[in-house]
Amino acid sequence: MDRAVLAHVPRPRLQTVRNLTPLVHRRVFKMGPGRRYFDVVVVKGAFRLEPGLLVLADEPSTISLADEPWNPEEAGRSSVRIAADAVLRKPATDLFVTGSARAPGGKPLSSWDTAVVVSDTSGMILRQHARVTGPRTWQHGAFGWSLTAPAATTEVPIRYELAYGGVHRENPEGPPGVPERWSVHKANPSGLGHLEASSLDVRRTYPAPQWESLDDPVSAPGRAAVLAGYGPVARNWRSRHRYAGTYDHAWRARTREEAERGLPPDYPADFDPRFFQSAHPSLVAAGHLCGGEQLGLVGLLGDETAFVTRLPSIRVHAETYDGVGPWQHEDLPLDTVHVDLEARLVHLAWRLTLDPDRAVGGVVLTHSEAS
Repeated sequence: MDRAVLAHVPRPRLQTVRNLTPLVHRRVFKMGPGRRYFDVVVVKGAFRLEPGLLVLADEPSTISLADEPWNPEEAGRSSVRIAADAVLRKPATDLFVTGSARAPGGKPLSSWDTAVVVSDTSGMILRQHARVTGPRTWQHGAFGWSLTAPAATTEVPIRYELAYGGVHRENPEGPPGVPERWSVHKANPSGLGHLEASSLDVRRTYPAPQWESLDDPVSAPGRAAVLAGYGPVARNWRSRHRYAGTYDHAWRARTREEAERGLPPDYPADFDPRFFQSAHPSLVAAGHLCGGEQLGLVGLLGDETAFVTRLPSIRVHAETYDGVGPWQHEDLPLDTVHVDLEARLVHLAWRLTLDPDRAVGGVVLTHSEAS
């Protein structure tokens, strides 16, 4: 950030954070709409993925400052390996799963069904399901393009690169000097199968998706299918970008004028904070989870039956002080649940977003167990 921009950035109000919890925390300073700057405290803990109840692990969580793509060399197309924790706010709880889905019983299978379910005493809160297959291809025959039978496998990475999507060039045989035109599957630019069937070489085979929705299975190259999987979603993908606001000519003209005065780009007037939700759309809750909910995993851990556990009933609290009035008490919302199948950990994150008008200079973090 250059000096002209820095001159317009205020100093953080929050100076002291005392953490009395067994969880890790990090303080960040984030710009919100209207160029208002917020102190944000992210609190995070790692819990062992065990049946019955998640319990605090010895390993501390890591608080990530930015999204990390699987393929940094093509970050604009890549799916997300690690989702950023350092965001302004999340209006609801995200749930995502990373690692590899393992076949039930550990036996090689050509396909199996998977699901993630969150529920409480009132009923189901979240549910996402998908079918996973072994490697398969599209091949051309007497009746056109068809899928080969999947090869048997014991595990498949949870990667959107293995779901329907991708990019293809619309004018592959264009004359010299004619700009290339690309067709992008905006719901998943990283995937497989977004092809123009009429331009494919019938003598070749093409890799086909291994993740598909049970309600909208993959059927033909070039036929769009809904996003299938459980991982975090990149900011430029359709399900998130629709909340980013309108970056039209008026916004660009205003941004150029303000940049001459050293101001950083502001959010559009119609920006929606749901943009910060990084989970698959089916795994974004209607509001914030409270802790204590039941978590079910099917076809992901290699178990013969559904794996069932319960989120810890931990509440994270903040006592805030502005240097003038009395201490104020508030509860931090639980806004991220990350199930890491490889490490067999579940990372939970809570967030405190402090409005600059409150001028909070000190925070004490505490926790409690709900009964």
